[in-house]
Amino acid sequence: MTTFLSILSVKTNSYSNEKIVLGLIAVTANEVFYAYSKTKLALLNKFSKEEDIAFFLKSLLNQVQHTVEESNKILYSNQSSLIHGVTVFSEDYFSYLNKYNNGIFQFSEPVSVNANFSANDFANYYSKFVGEPLITSTPKSKKTFYQKLKPLFEKENLKQKADINFQFNPVTFKGILKETSIPLITKNGDISVLQTIDFTLQPNTIANHFYETQIIYNALTIFSKKIGCNVDKIKIGFEEPILKTEQHKLFDMAVSEYKEIFEFLTIDKVEKYTDKIAESENVKFSSLLS
Repeated sequence: MTTFLSILSVKTNSYSNEKIVLGLIAVTANEVFYAYSKTKLALLNKFSKEEDIAFFLKSLLNQVQHTVEESNKILYSNQSSLIHGVTVFSEDYFSYLNKYNNGIFQFSEPVSVNANFSANDFANYYSKFVGEPLITSTPKSKKTFYQKLKPLFEKENLKQKADINFQFNPVTFKGILKETSIPLITKNGDISVLQTIDFTLQPNTIANHFYETQIIYNALTIFSKKIGCNVDKIKIGFEEPILKTEQHKLFDMAVSEYKEIFEFLTIDKVEKYTDKIAESENVKFSSLLS
């Protein structure tokens, strides 16, 4: 994927076509970088004839921020998906936005940059285009769902007893159309699998992870019959989403719909599950394929 930049600007005078560069967005294969000037935003009402332009623009800029955060959650999750959504962050989409700029909020034509793009690169470009240094907020101390899970997969002896991030090959597993992975799979009599699903993601992404996991369960059921064993309920590691959200409604539906084939585990139960495997006589699932 090509790394590219797009400049966010605001037209302060519809007659003279005057513009103020307000922010910058950079899209890479692994992360989307985005920032805008709160200082310039606060001063806009003084420069523009549009009534309360700053309030209007802040709403638009926050919408972009939300979309960036959701996209980055998916990129950080390290979960391969059989069903891929179409991301809004593509060169073609930004070219479209640039071509049909009619309002006061505008995106520039995307410009390709160095593929090995870093946060420092973004800060340098931001300083040049926006005209002020990028001030980054202090990272929040609250750990993400995947940061909490990561140490649980790094326990001593666990990698000798289970496959971590096991890749399913479509040639071997009937029903899987392309390579996909599962966080943990092991065998001790029956095949035991752990999937992890982040309920802070968008509902469509969460639903796709469940569809993917059911496909994996079906493929393992077919495979297990060939080797004369069974597949335990797939364990779903999760944190309960915020009440009265679309994610919580989806969580309630998933627990009800998939109770026959999935077992839902909170993070503390995932820890106990991985402890048990590390201390067991389990063998790697991959050993069945050799």
